[in-house]
Amino acid sequence: MVSAIFILGGELNAAISRYLEARARVG
Repeated sequence: MVSAIFILGGELNAAISRYLEARARVG
């Protein structure tokens, strides 16, 4: 359970980082 949440959190964090990076590049 905890490991699943940790993995999901990592995926979410990576997605947010990617989104912010792309947005900063465009802006």
